[in-house]
Amino acid sequence: MVDEPRIFLIPAPDMDDRAAANISIPGFRVVVVDLPVVDADSTLGETARQISARIDDPLPTLLTFCAGSIFAIEIARTRPVRTVILVSGIRSRLDIEWKRRVLGRLFLLTPTIALRWLGEFVGASGRMVLPASKRIPRIWLKIAQNKFIVREALRLAPPSSHVAALRIHGTNDRILPANDAVDRFVSGGGHFMFVSHRKRVLQAIATVLQVPSRP
Repeated sequence: MVDEPRIFLIPAPDMDDRAAANISIPGFRVVVVDLPVVDADSTLGETARQISARIDDPLPTLLTFCAGSIFAIEIARTRPVRTVILVSGIRSRLDIEWKRRVLGRLFLLTPTIALRWLGEFVGASGRMVLPASKRIPRIWLKIAQNKFIVREALRLAPPSSHVAALRIHGTNDRILPANDAVDRFVSGGGHFMFVSHRKRVLQAIATVLQVPSRP
């Protein structure tokens, strides 16, 4: 029996485990790659090298979502890859609209303690007025990790021209609005559609991989 080809899923460090759980793509075996811990002092190059060392394929297909795209693009810059599929992610800093870039720079300049107080206030307010399914995840209080993500996203250079980096994006993404450099849209999908629109996202991935999707 011939082993199914593998897809290496690089999760987003700022998402919970639901996003990477129970992913099935016809014709492929999905391997979830463990991420190293990152903080404000981490570097993208070193973090990407650690992730790359955990991918035991000489020409891998990489799948990632949201902030995980910065790792996948950096890995593709330093080693051969077959394809990179970015769900709700970016190929480079140019995919971030200028308003978000300004907000990102303000976030980086804001003292961590002020951000933590704000996060605690918003989180406590949400717990009082919102149902559990709509509360803001406490992951947003990981300020050092989020500063790393924002900093490296704002620095991310475009991948090499020979790298096939395909973007799948939701039409209703308010956190990272889509630009023209999207290969396939998911109608109604928001930034966290890997959880909320799982079936349609997997169908879109199957389409860009040119394999039949399940009905």
